[in-house]
Amino acid sequence: MNEQEGAWQQFAREIGGEYVDGAVRSRVGGWTVTLDTYMRIIAYAEGPVTEVPVTRLEARFVTQDTFRFFVGRQGFFQRVAKLFGMQDVTVGHPEFDDAFVIKGKDEAKVRTFFKDGSIRDLLQVAMPASTAQFSVLDNAIGPRREQKPTPVTEGVSPDFTRSVPDERLPRDVDLLHFTDSELITDVERLKALHELFSKTLHRLVELGSAAPEAPGPEA
Repeated sequence: MNEQEGAWQQFAREIGGEYVDGAVRSRVGGWTVTLDTYMRIIAYAEGPVTEVPVTRLEARFVTQDTFRFFVGRQGFFQRVAKLFGMQDVTVGHPEFDDAFVIKGKDEAKVRTFFKDGSIRDLLQVAMPASTAQFSVLDNAIGPRREQKPTPVTEGVSPDFTRSVPDERLPRDVDLLHFTDSELITDVERLKALHELFSKTLHRLVELGSAAPEAPGPEA
């Protein structure tokens, strides 16, 4: 048993989830949260093409509106978020605003969402480095197949822009999405990520952006 397998099995036990085929699946309310990995290909301007393991968490939910946001640590996210036509949003908590770049189209609702101090605290623990990103993706983007993407220059195209049309989500389903370009084996950090997903999904319901019931099995 390698380090990742041991850590992820422990994580699954501690949250009441299930470790199967290298992934952890757990329930948060009616939603399913999946932790897995995939390989990202990075092509540098000079030097060889390299593969890096990416840790990913995802949960699908029934959307009630067009509320979307993207969160990344200072130093990475601002290089790519302009692709989505979103604005920088400050939430009014200087320590948090100094640490993170937040993007959204509905600035007022983004600020309302991040009034929840527990979510801000969890992000500090769950996203310690600029390699991580946390977002709500709409159904027009959807998930990616488990395949190697076309090499891209690091920092130009984030992984969530590479989608496969025939695997896009149903119209009423959005995706809560986290990635980090490292293999996360810290059980406490994984638990913080799981709690972040739980808090976020319930917060989205509270704000009227997500339905309390989970998507059907076909979604």
